[in-house]
Order: sequence, then structure tokens, then C-alpha cells
Amino acid sequence: MPFYVRNKDTFYFNKKGNGKPLVFLHGLGGNLNQVNNLFEGTENIEYISFDFRGHGQTMGRLDEEHVSMLSFAEDVFHLAEHLSLDETNIGGISLGAAISIRFALDHPEKVKKLILVRPSWLDSPNPVHLNILKEIAALIALEGVRQGKSTFKASEIYLRYKERLPNYANSLLGQFERAQADTAHGVLSAICADSPIRTMEELGDVKVPVLVIANDNDPQHPLSLARSIASGLPKAEFHIVTSRYRSPQDHNKEVLELILNFLDRA
Repeated sequence: MPFYVRNKDTFYFNKKGNGKPLVFLHGLGGNLNQVNNLFEGTENIEYISFDFRGHGQTMGRLDEEHVSMLSFAEDVFHLAEHLSLDETNIGGISLGAAISIRFALDHPEKVKKLILVRPSWLDSPNPVHLNILKEIAALIALEGVRQGKSTFKASEIYLRYKERLPNYANSLLGQFERAQADTAHGVLSAICADSPIRTMEELGDVKVPVLVIANDNDPQHPLSLARSIASGLPKAEFHIVTSRYRSPQDHNKEVLELILNFLDRA
């Protein structure tokens, strides 16, 4: 997988397959492997992703100017320019969905269709359901990765989720284990404190077809939030799939089928 350098930043990106192009973006604390795991082996599609700043193998500036949804969307734009993508389908999971909305609003000429999987942001910063990520970032800043993880594993909230939704609890531990967890923990709190839009009315400016995919039993991606986004988009279709935290395999299979069917339509 190649790198490309822009200004003082080095971005790690992936371009695989043949067919209809799709730029697809990972979630907060993840990396492009999340995209690979969803699309690996898929035919008739060329999927493109990259690691956001502070994620995976991308090494970029992490000052306030460069860690925002607006800045991340501009990083996507420059990747598209680097790859000579005049017009493409775009989407993502969680944070990737938020950045895709921002990109579609800022660069509508670049977007054919939009795909939002498990969106987690609306028009307000610091949504309550993301407080746990800010707490993890604060623990890492205070105690470091190893001790912070130990403290978190002993916390009441972690033990409650471990009993009720063990796959979700494990995903939270991943925030301590991810690449750059020790040096880029501030990205978690900074992005949680942002939002892709400032008013819900902005969604009305997205004129392309949109696929919104949601699930229940997902504390960081409320079903009601996804419904609100879909209702504000003029050309949206809304689907509920099996929860990722109940059956990851069924979840990925259903999400992939919906995406491929959506892209196949004129």
C-alpha cells in the first residue's frame, strides 16, 4: 500500500479492485484495515481508503488547525486530486460517515452517491454518546496507554458493557491498543468536540442519492441519530442491519450487500 506526501504530512492509502470507484473512510480510532475487512475480495468495485491524521500509518500534523472534520474532509479532497478522481462515490463508517457528509457539502461536484454507515454525529459537538471516548483520551493523557487501559478495565462502565455487550467492550479497549494511541490520543477528544454540520438544514443541500445504514444495540451509534440524518437528506434511503456487536459477520455481510446494490443502481 502506498504513501503520498502533501506539505508536511504523509498519508497512507489503499486502492484495490477494479470497477466503480468508491472512496470509503474508517471510523474514529480505526484505520483503513476496517475498510479492507469489509470489501476484501469484492468484485466490480475499486475501493479507496486512507488513514486519517493520528490514525494507522499516516503521519500528519495534529495541531488544532489540522484536527477537525473540515480539515479531514480536505485531506480526502487532496487524496482524490492525487488519484485524479474527478467524480466518485464516497462513504464511511462512523467518523468516516461524518467526514463524507462534510466532503459532499464542500465538494458536491466530486460526489456521485453518498454512503453513511452507523453515523454518530449530527449538528452538535460533544454528543453524550461519545463521552466515553473523551474519557479514554483523558486517561491516556493522564496515565499513559498501559496504566490507562488497566484503570479503564477496572471501571464500572467497562465492566457493565463487558457483561452486556462484550464485543463493544472489546472495541473500547482497542482505543488503547491502536497505532498512535500514546501520541495522538488528543485526536479522540478533538474530533468528538466537532460536528460535520452546524444546522440540520445543511443536509438539504446534499442533492445526490444517499444510503444510510444503522443498527441497534450500539451505544456510540444511536439508531435514532441515523434516522434523523436520513430524514434530513432529500434523496436518502434508510436500512437497519444486524448489530455489529451482536454478530460482526452478519453485520458486514448485510452492509456490503446494501452498498453493492446501491452502487449498482443507476
